[in-house]
Formats: sequence, C-alpha cells, structure tokens
Amino acid sequence: MRKFVLLLLVMFSFTTVFSQTDDVLQAKMDSVHSILLRIPEINNDSVRKILGERAANYFQEILMHPKAWKLDYSSLSDVIKILETDDKLVRIFTWGIKLSDDYYYYGFIQRYDKKSHTSYFYRLFDMSSKLEDPQKQYLDEWHWYGCVYYQVLTNRYKRKTVYTLLGTDPDGDLLNRKIIDVITFKSNGGPKFGYDFRNEFGQPVKRFIFEYNNQATMLLRWDDRLGMIIFDHLSPSEPKYKGLPQFYGPDFSYDGLRFDKGKWIYEIDLDVRAPKKD
Repeated sequence: MRKFVLLLLVMFSFTTVFSQTDDVLQAKMDSVHSILLRIPEINNDSVRKILGERAANYFQEILMHPKAWKLDYSSLSDVIKILETDDKLVRIFTWGIKLSDDYYYYGFIQRYDKKSHTSYFYRLFDMSSKLEDPQKQYLDEWHWYGCVYYQVLTNRYKRKTVYTLLGTDPDGDLLNRKIIDVITFKSNGGPKFGYDFRNEFGQPVKRFIFEYNNQATMLLRWDDRLGMIIFDHLSPSEPKYKGLPQFYGPDFSYDGLRFDKGKWIYEIDLDVRAPKKD
C-alpha cells in the first residue's frame, strides 16, 4: 500500500512539473503575442526596437525548450508568419516591426534532425541595411536579408534538398520589395542563404530582390498549373526613369522560374492565363 501511495505521489509530481512547464511556455507565447500587438501603438522607434527585441528573446526561450518542436504555434499566427516545409523538417518564423522610415525584421529557423530526434534553431539577424550588393552574396543567420516570408517550396535533387522562400519587404515611403531566396544547410547544420540563380540577362545572382513603387502591386507566387514560380515583370513608367526603382511597376508581362535537375531556370514572357474551356 505504501509503495502504491509513493508511486501515485511520484506520478503526481511529474504531472505537476510538466503542467507547470506547459504553463510557462504558454505564458511566454502570450507575452510574445501581446508585445507584438502593442508595438504598432508605440510612436517611438527606440521603444519599438526594445519591445521587438524583448519579444524575440521570449520566442528564443521557447525554442530552447526540449518540447519546442512539438509545440503548437498557431496562437501566434496573427503576429508571426509561420511556414513549414513539405518534408516537415524545417519551420521558418518571420515578422517585422515598422519604424519611421523602414522596417526591421526578426526571424528564426527551426530544424528537426531525424537521426538524433532533436530540434535545433537559429536566430536570424537582419543586416539588409548594411549589406553591399546583397543580390550577389551568400548569406548566413548572422547576415540575413530581412523580410517576411510568405511561402516556402521544397525541392529535392540527388539527395540534396532545396528550400525556396518567397518574401515581402515594404521598405518605406517610396519602395516595396519582393524577394526570392533559398535556404540550404551547411555541414555544421547552420543555414546558408543564396543559390546559383541566373537573372533574365543570364547574369549570376544569389537571390532575386525586386524593387518597385510602393503604390504598385507585384505578383510573386507558385503556380501549380504551370509548375513554376511566376512573377510580374517590372519596368519604369517612362524610359527616362530607367534604373530608378521607385518609378517601376508591373508591365503586364510575366516571367518565372522552373526547377529542373537541381537548378532554377529563368523563363521570360510566360502566358499565365488559364486555358479556355471548350
């Protein structure tokens, strides 16, 4: 009888500990949520950055927990963009805070290792304002071209998995940006941003950064029917504005990227109209 009572006490203790752990994790999620909702109400950039960092620190503490991979993050989906890859091995969390004349972005990558049954995470540090010629550089978590990713594509070729990200960055008063970037993982497990793309002129680039007038809307998405990424082709409103992206917008033609044998191939002047029904 005494052994039975002792066993019940031990089981109750473990249940209480796990319950407290769940409560603590939920409290941190609630804190992240409330802080990110509060930031737009603040008129001071310095205070916004302080609160943004506080939310990121709380979120990092959540990802450090052994149960982090199994957590349900859906309660944060209205303040954080949450993406999961088709193979269920990578999650990407991104959000931005609006400053007086710019945005600053926060990001985390969570990765599950099937061999060790362990999850790892990497915080991304937005260095986009300090990068020189970011379209031509491979980047890592410490030198991230910040944005909010809204779609992730999973492609595999010869045992190598490529995760392609579509993102948005409303830069400020004049410009919007759309981004196509790629994540692969280095031998040490860390993320590597960039890929061996070629643009419409056949020039090598590591990512696509499309800049255009902030009053315009640019299409950038995966198209199931065509089996490729499609996007608006951007042109200046007048020839004299060539090279000035604040005067660029869609010109009613479309380009795209098709994944073929491990490479993204640039294609121009696509017909994106749905075929007519007989």
